[in-house]
Amino acid sequence: MTARDDRIEARGPLRVEPGLPDEAWIPPVGGAELARASVVGTGEGTPVLMFFMPDDVDPRRVVVFVRVGTLLCSLAPTRAGDRYEVELPFNLGSRTALVVVLECRSEADATELVKRYDASRVRLDEEERAETGAEPPPEEAAAEPEPRRVPSRTRSIPPSMAPPPLEAAPVEAMPANGHEALAHVHAEMPKRVVVETPVEVRFRLSRRRLAASEGSSHTEQSIRVDTDRDVTVTIALRGFRLADGEADTVAVRLPDSADAVAEHRFTIVAPRTGKGEVSLAVRQNADLPIATLRITSDIVAAGARDDEIEANEVDAEVVDPDPELVRLPSIRIDESIVGNDSTLRIRVTVAGITRECTKALPDKAAFIARTYRVVAGIRAELRDIRDVAERRRHGVRRLRDLGMGLARALFSTDVLDLLWEAAPGELEGLIVQTTGELDIPWEIVHLVPPSGADDGQERFLSGFGLTRWVYDTAHPTELHIEPARARYVCPMYVERRLHLTHAVEERRFMEDEFQATTVDPDDAGGIAALMHSGFDLLHFAGHGRWSAVIPPAQELLLAGFREAVDVPGARYSDGELRNDLPDVGAADAAATGPFVFLNACDIGRLPSGPAALGGFPEAFLRGGAAAFVGCSWAVGDDPASAFVEGFYRALAAPGTTIADATRIARLAARKEADLSEHAYAVYAHPHAHVFVDRPTPEGPGS
Repeated sequence: MTARDDRIEARGPLRVEPGLPDEAWIPPVGGAELARASVVGTGEGTPVLMFFMPDDVDPRRVVVFVRVGTLLCSLAPTRAGDRYEVELPFNLGSRTALVVVLECRSEADATELVKRYDASRVRLDEEERAETGAEPPPEEAAAEPEPRRVPSRTRSIPPSMAPPPLEAAPVEAMPANGHEALAHVHAEMPKRVVVETPVEVRFRLSRRRLAASEGSSHTEQSIRVDTDRDVTVTIALRGFRLADGEADTVAVRLPDSADAVAEHRFTIVAPRTGKGEVSLAVRQNADLPIATLRITSDIVAAGARDDEIEANEVDAEVVDPDPELVRLPSIRIDESIVGNDSTLRIRVTVAGITRECTKALPDKAAFIARTYRVVAGIRAELRDIRDVAERRRHGVRRLRDLGMGLARALFSTDVLDLLWEAAPGELEGLIVQTTGELDIPWEIVHLVPPSGADDGQERFLSGFGLTRWVYDTAHPTELHIEPARARYVCPMYVERRLHLTHAVEERRFMEDEFQATTVDPDDAGGIAALMHSGFDLLHFAGHGRWSAVIPPAQELLLAGFREAVDVPGARYSDGELRNDLPDVGAADAAATGPFVFLNACDIGRLPSGPAALGGFPEAFLRGGAAAFVGCSWAVGDDPASAFVEGFYRALAAPGTTIADATRIARLAARKEADLSEHAYAVYAHPHAHVFVDRPTPEGPGS
């Protein structure tokens, strides 16, 4: 990985330190980080920082942060030929400073930030004199210097488009390790929303619990925050869109007083009737949220009957993100989807470097459908190639082309460059984390080389041990399986054409490895009863399909299924699962849950469509499952069995994590050279371990 200082240079008594800065620090406002470096003063004189910016960056939104100890200086860049530069308004002496170049979300944010540098400069000069014992300058020399010329930021912004003003917190109140305090976050909106009528989503942050407004759908969580740092709040929508000019991310800070409340109101609009969902991801110091507030509303036509709707209430303690997890490379997706149109706000972090982009996917359902048609076409081509080595070469070549096309559609150029330039090992353990984007096949996204740099090697994201993480669901690091609570469904289909050769082998494997027993009866009623009674492990080995209804539903096909006859209980849908395993709301600090593996075609993803709130992955995860594995497309019988056996055997070995087992299982499945190893989507804490709690024989005297 190229060091973060590769775009920053220095002139004058200043030296850029090689390698990554040791200090981890997040600027006090949201935006895209462009560059970062440590610099050291080398003497007297005027220090100047120079840096390069991508062509698509608006310099009017760029702020250069210079942090010296606990002091923060923010500066606006000026253009100097083919680069930009800032002149530091103080002498560093021999001090070390951290430099971060950030593209803010708006000119208003940037304008407010650059106003803060005067206080930093004056305070730094005083500290320098105190350290060196120098006399204060004569009175006439202490006169206020000529104001620094800042690039014009006078473009008018309508009041409705302007983001809330940044708090005028003193820059010295930003220590590397601030003070923690218990805080309460609360979100609410009307339970009933009328089409095309703007409504407000109200977010509040306080030191005390807050009461919900009458008639609202609301949720609350208790969190711990650094009182000296901003909390960022990002809204993601399903079935709604933001009103014109609304920012999707805002920064707030916990008030000092127990009586005060920090508040922001997002204005949203519903374009059509149905069910709508709003997620607010609350973050501080890390990409993983410290809380996710999720509320739903019914969207009705004007004049619709005023039915009573139950409020969504959640109250849960949450924990800080796992430090080991925070250090892993990640792709963060905050998705808003209205109708079929999706907007993805993507943030990629690798080895401490972060790049952001926003991508629109008009008619996402069609985009996903086209992708899977291409996958099906590639796999059809492979069936006619007998030689395994040639089949592998052809399949990889074709899937690489598709994967690189996906990468170009989903990532900006600077994000693609960040991923490609990663050193060996820096992408290992990659996590895709999201509020609810589950249907893009991230596993087959392939890194894109710069022009002329392609070496023909495989760089699918699945090859880096990719796992997925859905916010606000259980992510325990220990999953315990009691044999009495390990169950499987391996249907013996009445229609011979549906027989799966290896289903019997998978059943025997589950019995031998976990002492699992079959769900009896193995029909929809039996599965529903299992959801109500509880389990530690559920393994399904059979067929899955999409129904022909609108919107489409996912279905597990059970033993009695017949194509020509609608046999009662022969299908089990994601809609039935949501009734049998209701959404548990926010997962608390002690949350655990079962392990679910659906080894069935097209089950590892959501249906893309208007306000798509269904699908087995989300239904199980929202219902409390701690891990879920499913297939994103039709897989061969042999590689499916190889993946299952490789996965479970690895997982049962002491010290093996789910990420390790996923990597091992993909290697086992690739021997068939039909690309099935990329089909499996794994949702879990990547460092989770599975323990089989077998009863121990009673010894003498026990």
